[in-house]
Amino acid sequence: MRGSGALGLSAITPGPTRPLLRLRRAETEAIAAGVAAQHGVAIVSDRSNADPAFRRNRVRHEVLPLLASVADRDVVPLLTRTADLLRADDDLLERLSAALDPTDARALAAAEPVLARRALRRWLSVAGYPPDAAAIERVLDVARGRGTACELPGGTRVERSAQRLSIRPFAG
Repeated sequence: MRGSGALGLSAITPGPTRPLLRLRRAETEAIAAGVAAQHGVAIVSDRSNADPAFRRNRVRHEVLPLLASVADRDVVPLLTRTADLLRADDDLLERLSAALDPTDARALAAAEPVLARRALRRWLSVAGYPPDAAAIERVLDVARGRGTACELPGGTRVERSAQRLSIRPFAG
């Protein structure tokens, strides 16, 4: 709900290290109950998973049931399939954008915008978090020659010199 694009909409990738992601909550609870009974341990439930103060819980407990009611069917398999398709699309675009040098202003300006944006997000990410879409567009404008520099959040700026982009500290 923050406009995260395909990566955010594709959800966490299920797999060997996250096998329970493919299960519905009722299935997970049934497995846990069986294991707990077999080993004589109590099931501990995280009460925060029901707390409506967390947006994810409101989506889970209010929005998904409403969607199911409106669609007159279980929408979770549809959303899961959509997430899988988005993940595959995102993986392909990431591989294609990896070949693009984000410091080469000419290459960025000539590239498909979706690939240029991805290359810039990867280059400009701080602690795994990319700058917002407006900052990426400002950097693209610099790469396209519509300016020689732009400021980014966090006290940095991107400058273009001799068709190369560089990141510099900015004291504002």
